[in-house]
Amino acid sequence: MVEIMLLKPFLIYFNVTLWVGVVILLFLKNGLKSSKLLAFTNWLIRLLLALLLLQYAVYIYARYIEPNWIAVDKVTIKNNNFPAEVDNLTIAHISDLHIWKEGLRERLLVKKINSLKPDIILVTGDFLTEWEGIPAVLSVFSKIKARCGIFGIFGDIDYHALKKDEMTRFKMQLVAIGIKILHNERLQVPVDNNSYITLIAYTIPNKGEGFKTTKLESPKIVLIHSPKLMESKYISADSADLVLAGDTHGGQFGLQFIRNLSRNVSSFKYVSGLYYVKGVPLYVNRGIGTHRMNTRFLCRPEITLIKLEKGQE
Repeated sequence: MVEIMLLKPFLIYFNVTLWVGVVILLFLKNGLKSSKLLAFTNWLIRLLLALLLLQYAVYIYARYIEPNWIAVDKVTIKNNNFPAEVDNLTIAHISDLHIWKEGLRERLLVKKINSLKPDIILVTGDFLTEWEGIPAVLSVFSKIKARCGIFGIFGDIDYHALKKDEMTRFKMQLVAIGIKILHNERLQVPVDNNSYITLIAYTIPNKGEGFKTTKLESPKIVLIHSPKLMESKYISADSADLVLAGDTHGGQFGLQFIRNLSRNVSSFKYVSGLYYVKGVPLYVNRGIGTHRMNTRFLCRPEITLIKLEKGQE
């Protein structure tokens, strides 16, 4: 992400250069005698002004419009091993909220996710960016509802932002408003009178306590923050029916050449969307918030609405 941040001084330099070019051309224009040169100069001035307007329009869109324009991406996961009772179960998957205040994006998130009426909500980490965001996180999640509950894991930024005692207190505060945080463990969540799903939180690399059980019945949903953990020996077609991840923000920019500027983003094999790895469906959510650069371009924030179905993929 540091490399992408270098775009900012480049864009400032580009902007200043265009304005200097416009001023110089306007100055030179007054001394031109040739009608052809004058016409060409006027055309060049219009071109530079158009580039300036385009730059400002892209900036306004990427800074103020797209980061608040939350998309709902719908995915259906089919598996013959799913019990009939979980047919059409809906899961809202969100990630990387990076909440630091309860602003427009957070209000839109609450409204949109509640309008979907999901059976269960799963969060794959990075609730906040700094500890100051805790009150806003608690306020936002106290307004979000799901029939079977809200479950999640912490991400790397959560751990970096909070000390151990602060993390414990934050976890307890989330539990108090009905949010269950899992840490390298498994949990069976009832979704009906006779059925449940198994959530497996894989949060510590090379420590798969959540997978260690005599029998894990379908559907088994693994929560990881970084999709890099998909390479773990613990994740296989036997241990997981679906893996949910975040962390990448989808690159925050939909243009590949900009993504390539970031060693962090380009190091991910799985950046956004649905993949099949080792025979297991992996979904990488683009996230809700932003980090370091509060912009998105061609990479809208995302709520993933997942429907489970019994059947052949």
